[in-house]
Amino acid sequence: MKRVVFVAALLSSAVTFADTPQARLTLHWENDGNYGKFVNSTDRHYTAGVGASLTLKADFIDAMGNNVPDLFREHKTPQYAGGAVGSLSMFTPTDIENPVPQPDDRPWAGYLYLGLFLQRASRFEGSQYSGLFESWQINLGLVGPSSLGQNAQEMIHDAFDQIYPRGWDNQLSDEFEIDFVYRRIWRFDLWSNGDNGAKLQLLPEAGFTLGTLMREANVGGTLRFGWLPDDFGPGRMALQPDFTRPSQHRFAGYAFVRPMGRYVEHNVLLEGLNWRDNNVVTVDEKQFVATLEFGFAVHFLDRWTLSYSQVYSTEEFNGQKNCDSFGQFSLSYQFSF
Repeated sequence: MKRVVFVAALLSSAVTFADTPQARLTLHWENDGNYGKFVNSTDRHYTAGVGASLTLKADFIDAMGNNVPDLFREHKTPQYAGGAVGSLSMFTPTDIENPVPQPDDRPWAGYLYLGLFLQRASRFEGSQYSGLFESWQINLGLVGPSSLGQNAQEMIHDAFDQIYPRGWDNQLSDEFEIDFVYRRIWRFDLWSNGDNGAKLQLLPEAGFTLGTLMREANVGGTLRFGWLPDDFGPGRMALQPDFTRPSQHRFAGYAFVRPMGRYVEHNVLLEGLNWRDNNVVTVDEKQFVATLEFGFAVHFLDRWTLSYSQVYSTEEFNGQKNCDSFGQFSLSYQFSF
């Protein structure tokens, strides 16, 4: 046991990077299915998502961040990061072999977007309350055939000899979407086994999305345990993780659980387009949706980060028969430029 603790402490020792701009390139993949069946052979509801993000830590990002007002004077020595994320998500009913409209199930839809985001974080010493993180993001997106959701799903199913989707003629029509996303995380150190030992942290969070695609508010938190990096928890494709202090560890790794609750006022992907008649079957969204996510994240070989998690969600629309789940996988590489 002593050898295990010693090795973990050695691996988690700090790595000194030159005071140069840093970047993180991340590849994201999400797919419906249950734990242990990350690549599922059938699709339903949120069927898959693929994307990439580039996050920068540089002087020009700091200059932009310094222009963001600190309304409650919470940040004394803030650090900043910013970047872009692009992704394609696909949504279908449960029966993807049915070519006719399905009035009691989720509509067919593809959503392609580019998001620009800015992050701000402060670290606090000498107290259990050890940090505050904020992010602002603008998403410019497209729903409909031009999103290429149909092309992507048909290509994947054909390549892997899976059930061929036959209902894309019923998908939502083209419409441009714009959304603003705000996210806020507090960090509390609950327990620590020394500077280089295992730690237990609680990261409550809250946020909202306001726009034409989605209008919702959310609240929840992350509980994580392990050899922790100095950041604000794991991310996903739609929730870019903190990069305001690039990792300075050869190794860090932890397990986490993240329950969340959402109040949804508007969701185009369920109830249909904003500016035109849909001419397709749509459904009424449930206003309260809960999710439970659990997984792990590992930072290794100085610059690589791997994360995997499983997300379970309660019903998202009236008439939905079962809860949904999907797995997420991301791989990041950190470098100087």
